[in-house]
Amino acid sequence: MTSVIELCCGYGGATRGMLDAGLTIERAYDIWPVAVAQHHDWLPDVPCEVRDVATITPEELAGRFVWSSLPCQPWSRANVVKATRGKNHPHYYSLTHFAWQIQHARCAVLENVPGLVENRDGQAELRELEQACVQLGLTMTVHLVSSNWFDVAQERRRVFIVIGRALPLILIQPHAAVRPESNAVTCHSGGYNVFSGKQRKVQAAVLASEYKGRTGEVTSAAGIARSIEQCAELQGVPVPSAALSKKDQYTLVGNVVPPKLACAIAQQVFVPLLGRQEAAD
Repeated sequence: MTSVIELCCGYGGATRGMLDAGLTIERAYDIWPVAVAQHHDWLPDVPCEVRDVATITPEELAGRFVWSSLPCQPWSRANVVKATRGKNHPHYYSLTHFAWQIQHARCAVLENVPGLVENRDGQAELRELEQACVQLGLTMTVHLVSSNWFDVAQERRRVFIVIGRALPLILIQPHAAVRPESNAVTCHSGGYNVFSGKQRKVQAAVLASEYKGRTGEVTSAAGIARSIEQCAELQGVPVPSAALSKKDQYTLVGNVVPPKLACAIAQQVFVPLLGRQEAAD
């Protein structure tokens, strides 16, 4: 059975979601020791260690499914003002390097915020990724969807890039229970799948980028105050250790990939490929 290697795992949201989808997590990595320690506490049976994921080699990922939730900061709109957008940001991680790393993987999912599609410099790097994939003989599809589409209590649009060799056409679909007021799906020859439409009104958790202070609550962009316990519950994750600072707690919960979202993506990407592989064997 093909197992998953997870890069930039945080404290385990995507890990939990892929486990719920019936997948086996071989190893998980994150560069932040605090996240790795909390990952161990939540999911002690999953091997997880502190590592700079840029050091991982193609051989380590060969034949595996790869999930990577790269840091969103390089393409954050806020970093335009600070002149730390893209390659000027300390957390920048080249997508062409990622393509090189996963060139022998069975399939890879790269999860990030929509800056790669919506911002001009992000689009430029996305084109570089496409070119690198062509040179490596990989196929690539780009999906821009709202977290709401997977019945997740989060007001955030996300990019999912699916990369692999000789992959069937994969079009990510919204959760069956979601019925937005409008739904337009456009599929271009370049491999883009964009779901547009009005987002549903949700009880949204507060994102890490909205945390501004050191109090017990933060206020979302919609003006709603949430405690750390409420944010964790809304996203389906445990509350981080009380021994951590409020800033670290909100960084963990605000940046987490909700398990329900990761499970939905894994069920539509990795699980069908696993079924094809088992049928061939």
